[in-house]
Amino acid sequence: SSSLEIKEEPAKEPEGGPADTSDLDFWLEAAPPPAQSQSQPEINAVLEESQEPQKEAKEADNADEEEKEKKPSKPKKKHKKEKVKSKEEKRSGKKSHRQQSEEQPAESLQNGTVDDEALPPMSSYCLLAENSYIKMTYDIQGDLQKESQVTVSVILENLSNSFIKNMELNVLDSLNTKMMRPEGVSVHDGIPVPFQLPPGISNEARFVFTIQNIVMPQKLKGTLSFIVKDDEGSSHEKLDFKLHFSCTSYMITTPCYSDAFAKLLESGELMASSLKVDGITISFQHLLAKICFHHHFSVVERVDSCASMYSRSIQGHHVCLLVKKGENSVSVDGKCDEATLLENLLNEMRETLAKS
Repeated sequence: SSSLEIKEEPAKEPEGGPADTSDLDFWLEAAPPPAQSQSQPEINAVLEESQEPQKEAKEADNADEEEKEKKPSKPKKKHKKEKVKSKEEKRSGKKSHRQQSEEQPAESLQNGTVDDEALPPMSSYCLLAENSYIKMTYDIQGDLQKESQVTVSVILENLSNSFIKNMELNVLDSLNTKMMRPEGVSVHDGIPVPFQLPPGISNEARFVFTIQNIVMPQKLKGTLSFIVKDDEGSSHEKLDFKLHFSCTSYMITTPCYSDAFAKLLESGELMASSLKVDGITISFQHLLAKICFHHHFSVVERVDSCASMYSRSIQGHHVCLLVKKGENSVSVDGKCDEATLLENLLNEMRETLAKS
């Protein structure tokens, strides 16, 4: 395809076959790849334009070094000037490339350019527990470099007029999921929170969990114990909670080239499942943004009211989606190399879309 011709280093297919992760580590923007909406001469012109300033800057650097030997004082200013000029030229080259990719034909993006629609603010933090003293919200993030770990970030906010100190958080381990504890701390002991909370103050603590199987969601019971201190004295308090590990929390936003996406679908190794949600009133742009933000997907390609999306789990599962928006509904066709994981991801996505 034309996108492969432009790429100087096309993705190679190692022994792992077409679904190998080396094909899937390239970043794409949310808009369709420029190669599919631009003609080859236009792209070449953009590439030449962006490469020209680099060539000029290099020649200027060589000329400056020669002059430096003859006149050590003056060329410094010239070099600085040339450098600024080359930087400006580089910027203009990049700008023109981006402008061309954003100024796509109307049919490739439903709402014109990506920036046409102002999206409402979104937060990945969910309420964990709350009482009259303290409010707990949390978010779970995975890391592709650590396939058996996730980090739980907990924001603790002091809602009272008292001083909160000596906080300890404990979560009961399951066979599948365990909280990593400092050396010498038993499973029955809580992990000390490394800060105190004056009235009205919030702070964030992070806790690492090891996971064995990620294809099912699960909930773990936990307790935050703390001391409340005011003018009248101190009291020991606690707040119980349930920590929900959704299948979405094991997914990593991993953009993917359209040719690598096509290879995955053609591999025959993926299992399919689908869902449909009625009563959707938000725009397609907003809908895609919600899926990307809350479920950690990236847009591979979008044409009108149809988009292909991709994500990968911390254990390397590939998840491919085809999202289509009707007049007041949305359908999602999914494919994944783990059927149970896909089913649970779509159920979680259904909940998000039902709130739209």
